[in-house]
Amino acid sequence: MMIEDFPQFEPLPVRPEPETGDKEIWQPSWKCYCCQDTGKIQPHLVRLVVPNYDYDRDRIPICQLCECGDKLYHLNQLGVIDTRFELLLCKKLDAIARDQWRVTTQKQFEMIKRRVDIASNEIAKTHSLTKGDGLCSAGGDGVLPCRRQSHRQR
Repeated sequence: MMIEDFPQFEPLPVRPEPETGDKEIWQPSWKCYCCQDTGKIQPHLVRLVVPNYDYDRDRIPICQLCECGDKLYHLNQLGVIDTRFELLLCKKLDAIARDQWRVTTQKQFEMIKRRVDIASNEIAKTHSLTKGDGLCSAGGDGVLPCRRQSHRQR
C-alpha cells in the first residue's frame, strides 16, 4: 500500500503551540508550599525528616498545615497515610519550600538577566555608532546618513 491510498488529515494538537515572545518566570499558585495544595507532603521535604523515604514504598505523609490533608484521612483505614507530621513540622517544611522557591526564582532571574546582558552586548558591538557606521544624529527625531568631508572638500 502506498501513502496515496490513505486520506490525509491535519494534526489535532492536544496542547497549544508554545508562546513566543516575552515570558514571565513562573510562580506557583498554591497556598501551601509543604504539600503544594495536594494534602501530601512533597517527597523532597519528607526526606528531610525521613532520609530513606521511598514514595513508591512508604506511607504518604499528610500535611497538617492546610485543609488539603483533611481530604485524605479516609485513606487511614487502608494504612497508606502517615500522620506523624504535626503542624509545627509542616510549618517548618513550608518555610523551607518557600525559601527554595525564592532561591530558584532568583537564580532564574539572574540566568535570564545574564542572557539579556550577553545579547545586549552583542547588539551593541554589531550596531555601535562609534564604529563609523555612517550614521549621524539629525539633531531632531531621527538619524541621517553622515557625509564625511575630507579636509580638501571644506
